[in-house]
Amino acid sequence: MRWSELDLLARALALQDPQLRHPGPVLALLARFVVLGEPDDPDAITPLMDAAFRVMRPNPLDGLRPETRDWFELRDLRGSGLCWRVGDNGHLAVEQLDRDSAPRELYSLRTPDSEDFPFTAWAALLDRARRVLATATTDASLHDPAIRAALNRCTTGEGHTHLASLVEALRTADAAHPVLLRALAEPVSRAESCWAVEVLAGLPQGSLVKRWFGPSPLATARSWELRLTLATESRPADHDRILTSDVNDTLKQAGLGRAEIAGGMARQGADGSYVSVSTSVDVLIRDDLSHGLSLISQVLRRHNAADTAELHNASPPYDLIPIP
Repeated sequence: MRWSELDLLARALALQDPQLRHPGPVLALLARFVVLGEPDDPDAITPLMDAAFRVMRPNPLDGLRPETRDWFELRDLRGSGLCWRVGDNGHLAVEQLDRDSAPRELYSLRTPDSEDFPFTAWAALLDRARRVLATATTDASLHDPAIRAALNRCTTGEGHTHLASLVEALRTADAAHPVLLRALAEPVSRAESCWAVEVLAGLPQGSLVKRWFGPSPLATARSWELRLTLATESRPADHDRILTSDVNDTLKQAGLGRAEIAGGMARQGADGSYVSVSTSVDVLIRDDLSHGLSLISQVLRRHNAADTAELHNASPPYDLIPIP
């Protein structure tokens, strides 16, 4: 699904079930099914995902959640030829125009020629969600001048500082949906108040998020996906596992990424048994490539593996990366 679709569904579910606060469990659990394309703006997405994960895993620290960054990097298909278009069946579908050269491959049943994706049911669900949101703002009292004036103040960059006057105006007119009023008066996060103001003001999804929260750290964040190949022949059986764990812990402790075993190669010996030849390790380095490579080099040297290991880019053209 698209990010805008998930956000829409989460808003509608929150309005129908007060226990499903938004942002909260719906985003945290269903975001794994989102694919992010060119129109998706990290500035409008990051605060909601941070708030959703904070609801599910309370943490006193503010700022970018590690879960948000992990999710974003896994679902970010911008620059990979992602294209949404209406298929012959009249429904929106997704495809990847140049899969062979894309840095990340699309995996989805929602393709234009798919016979498995429930296009009609999905479209009906989204239509229902839109009706739920529309119904939440049909009270004529919402056009009261005091409410409109308060909403105008709340839709500025510092609008979150004016919520009290909006709550007072809504209570005086007895106009707001109880879930929206709670989101303004007793929010779990600022992001919860933000989407409520968007709905009441009739603003496009995410437009106020950008004003209230400013640039996302993910907008300028960089990451590199690499493939580390470890020679395992004539090594102890657990050599690759221990070394990979060391790389992973070292990168994580420095806040620079992670590593995990992805597979391996083996050859058949003269007696018919198989002997491990190499292990492939997926490595993610964030923000500071040179520092990350330096840490990997240190780990390899600790395990006497620097001379036999190889490091490549994990996507085409799979360039060899010198290990310092």
